[in-house]
Amino acid sequence: MGKIIGFFFVVFLLAACGNETVENELNFFAAASENWRGEMSVLLPPPPEDNFQIEITYVYTGDENNSAQTVQYNHILEWHDSTHPSISSESDVLPGAENPKQITLFDTHFLGAYEIGQKWITEVVWFEDGEEMKEKLVFEEVEDQ
Repeated sequence: MGKIIGFFFVVFLLAACGNETVENELNFFAAASENWRGEMSVLLPPPPEDNFQIEITYVYTGDENNSAQTVQYNHILEWHDSTHPSISSESDVLPGAENPKQITLFDTHFLGAYEIGQKWITEVVWFEDGEEMKEKLVFEEVEDQ
């Protein structure tokens, strides 16, 4: 009788463990420079998935009035190559608070790289008063928002 009760107890524990709901892991990052700010959310689905969904929002905070221009975003992922962009994207307008630039990307090494001190850096290239400008945004982890 004791073995039967023990058997059912083990089955009950295994069933309880199997029904455990694993939540998505969400991390937040932010970056700022003289004329730009960026916010990033990184979503890691539960195992066995390992592809991070990265949502990035960029806002221009400078004084340039010519908002209709090409803006280039060079994403330097230090865990891929710390000197050259791994990914580049662009827009045809300086993004303001009312119309931020939003980008969705995917990567499999994001949080592991941050754990060993490597960063996601975005170099933004745009024009002010006819002169090409460049600034780097280095994303740092922030507490949950």
